[in-house]
Amino acid sequence: MVRQGRAGDADAASLASDSGMSALIVGPAFFNYNEAIGSALQKAGYRVRIVGSPVHNPSGLWNRVSIDFAGKFGIVAFRKAWRRRFNRLICSTDHDMRPDLMLVIKGDWLDPLVYEACTAARKVIWFQDAAYRCGPDHLRLAQLADAVFVFESTDIDYFAKAGIDRGKLRFLPMGYDDTVYKPLDMKREIDVSFVGKMYPQRKALLADLVRDLPGVRFEVWGRFVRYQEPRTWWEWVRVRSDARLRRIYRNRDIPPQRVNLLYNQSKIVLNMHHDQSRDGCNPRVFEIAGSGAFQICDDNGFVRTQVSDAIVQFQNYDDLIEKIEAYLRDDAGRERLSQASLSAMKAHTFAHRIDQMLSMVA
Repeated sequence: MVRQGRAGDADAASLASDSGMSALIVGPAFFNYNEAIGSALQKAGYRVRIVGSPVHNPSGLWNRVSIDFAGKFGIVAFRKAWRRRFNRLICSTDHDMRPDLMLVIKGDWLDPLVYEACTAARKVIWFQDAAYRCGPDHLRLAQLADAVFVFESTDIDYFAKAGIDRGKLRFLPMGYDDTVYKPLDMKREIDVSFVGKMYPQRKALLADLVRDLPGVRFEVWGRFVRYQEPRTWWEWVRVRSDARLRRIYRNRDIPPQRVNLLYNQSKIVLNMHHDQSRDGCNPRVFEIAGSGAFQICDDNGFVRTQVSDAIVQFQNYDDLIEKIEAYLRDDAGRERLSQASLSAMKAHTFAHRIDQMLSMVA
């Protein structure tokens, strides 16, 4: 059983196994990725404990005031105090377990001195983001790890140039949890859906699509309003003042199980990568395909050559419009391509990724 903590709070959870091997996961409490990876390690024969870290800053009103707001004025004492408490939890969990494997994901909140002192027989770090977005200590953590796995293959050269032993650097893309993202017998009543963080470029493209395709039923899920960005407050006022936009934009995140339901209700699921993606892809690629949905994503050579050429890609805005209109009329074409991409996902589950990882660090 897994004992869950609130997302963004330091908390330890455990997954049982009959094996004598143990693994400690330290990673951001984001869309249940820690738990999915923990389950994959459990299938590989490990007893697993998870220490979840904040995705950005710790949750809760007090933390928002004392860490987020105070930080804007150069007050960092509260952030440092929270980080010390978090690292003490890692120390105590490591001391209790003395794990065979310590898997750190991103490592934003991990103190390199604590990481160095941990007793794990093998220390592995998986940068599930571009390295430069993984905190100021990412190079030191990479030096201390026995093996380093990167989200973008171009980061191998980045780390090597920074003095990290190239022999312990490996490219390992994200995967997906096939117990969550899977086909369901549902009617596809939504024409086009999108789930993800509402970066400005994504907002702009979606706004153009909604304007230029008035007859298409859209659903867009993700936090539209960012409390630290007043501009987004006024944007949201404009959305709420329009009846159609109110139905389209849902200003909140939804859990993975709900995302899978949405994908299974959608004729087309859009996927747009962050600018960081140069030779890799986001996990939505695998999750959308794994749900059995038809996907259109932005131009991405890695997806085309290493994941599935059945995932349709668009080159520019006009091309995207044409493909949305064409595939909304082509039920058979969508079904054929979605089934082909679903078949390719057998090699991209988290269980498969963990098997790859363990074979590399054995």
